Amino acid sequence: MNNKGFGLKEFIIVIAVVFVCLIIVMGLYNQATNKDEEDTQREDTQEEVTREEVDDDLTYHDLELTLKSAASRYQDATYQTTDDAVVSMVLTSDFLEKEDYLEPIRDLETKKTCEGYVLFNQDHAKITYRAYLKCDNYKTNGFDKKYLD
Repeated sequence: MNNKGFGLKEFIIVIAVVFVCLIIVMGLYNQATNKDEEDTQREDTQEEVTREEVDDDLTYHDLELTLKSAASRYQDATYQTTDDAVVSMVLTSDFLEKEDYLEPIRDLETKKTCEGYVLFNQDHAKITYRAYLKCDNYKTNGFDKKYLD
């Protein structure tokens, strides 16, 4: 026979090595996907936290951010802008609640409803939101009640 090439034995050995490698790769892939599923299930379980536990971690700054985020979502959904516009407006927490962009914001200690508003300013392409909040135990610096009327 010709000794200058692969024979049947060598060919079977190569196929066996490829097959073993394929089995190892498939096993590693299954482990990785199972680990991802376990991590997702663990994250879902951790997200099932009671509202009281979440409230314990909140700060007044978080409440301001919630108000600001609601105003931003409202503006994104309803306000058409151009890069050359110069606009200022006030969005009150009461208005955002009525439009279903915000749940009532409550004082962290007394649980009474807070008052608040967001000043929206657009100066050409620059858009800013500044949230102001007044609760029983907290008031944002610069809060002015005239914006609530």
